[in-house]
Amino acid sequence: MSGVASGAATGAAATGVAAAAFPAAGAAGSLESSAPTAAIEALEAARCAWLVSPRAEDFDALFDPGLRFEHSTGRVDSAESFKEFVLSGAVDYRAVRHELLCLGGDPETGAVRAEGVLSTELFKAGELKRLRSTTEAEFALGPDGWRLRSLTCTAVPAEPARPARSATEPDTAAHAAPAAANPAPAEPGDARRPPPSGRRSPMARTGKRALDALRELILGGHFHPGARLQPGQISELLETSTTVVRESLTKLVAEGLVTQRPQRGFTVRELNARELEDVTELRCAVEVLGARLAIERGDLAWEAGLIAAHHRLARTARRREDGELSSEWEDAHRAFHRVLIDGAECRPVSEHSEALARTTQLYLRWAAASPAAGVRDVEAEHKELLDAALARDAGRLAEALHAHFHRTAEVVLRAGIVAAPESAVSSARPRA
Repeated sequence: MSGVASGAATGAAATGVAAAAFPAAGAAGSLESSAPTAAIEALEAARCAWLVSPRAEDFDALFDPGLRFEHSTGRVDSAESFKEFVLSGAVDYRAVRHELLCLGGDPETGAVRAEGVLSTELFKAGELKRLRSTTEAEFALGPDGWRLRSLTCTAVPAEPARPARSATEPDTAAHAAPAAANPAPAEPGDARRPPPSGRRSPMARTGKRALDALRELILGGHFHPGARLQPGQISELLETSTTVVRESLTKLVAEGLVTQRPQRGFTVRELNARELEDVTELRCAVEVLGARLAIERGDLAWEAGLIAAHHRLARTARRREDGELSSEWEDAHRAFHRVLIDGAECRPVSEHSEALARTTQLYLRWAAASPAAGVRDVEAEHKELLDAALARDAGRLAEALHAHFHRTAEVVLRAGIVAAPESAVSSARPRA
């Protein structure tokens, strides 16, 4: 046996990475001598990240055209059907991990066989689930690098779920290829059979579409900060029921984009200079801690995922033709910062970081139209974050993060959408 390969992604994106994250075919090593563990490890890191943040144009760099994906239910997917399923948004993957033991290569077929454990954390019907399967995989070596050729999953028997689920509820374990970075041992999987279509119910899909649409309306400036959000009007705008809208608003309260007050109902979060100062300082503290832990604990899979996330960010246009921030860029931006601290494998840090990032995004969205937003070199800032992380230089990375977040706060203050607090945003630097 040649060694263990591990690929993981937590809320991460791996797109457009064939050149950036995948070793070239010639660098993979001789099939006759040993399985190219490092190359497959990098592939799995990128593939896991793709499931969390998929883009159609990157599918062919990760999956072999002859892909055969056999699920524990007996369902078999081809490359096209699996691609269609993932891109449909039927499952919202939050974290994916695939730990593999390479068994060796076949010189005649140019393939490497492996066995492993695949874990997935996903959000479905308002509930976070953690699933686990054993796997048998085969990887094909092509002219541009390695791709997944086949995957056979067998669900690990599930313990009684909390809370109890309906016996007819469809299972997404079959499509949850890889797994969570820290799967909860008390909830290792769910072996129920999915419906013939392999997709969520129409109501579940409607709920997710409404949530995504309402979030984009808020972040896109359709509703001003402090504006009242009336379920009846929004239901007409989104052409859905008030029940679905209320559920979406409740979830956005948890995300920090919406507030709910007695007698006032739901309103868009208001912008406040003091809060901006506090959020900036908190984000510095949380993400610097997460980055330092990631440097200590992060492995090759973390590095590959970070390179992939940065590649996507660098290749995505920051602004649309009308000058507004691109939603694709914002997605890539959030993904890069998530991956940066994924190596810490510390859930409290990740959760706090995600909440603070959403709050910051709301401020930045309203400041984006200001000339102040065009002064800074954001691309250079992100490149410095990447270089410091790959160099494993904790002090340098802490300085870069601190400067990055404070520049964002300065842009908001210069844009004039909030008044600067008396103390102003601190410019002190963290200790290395």
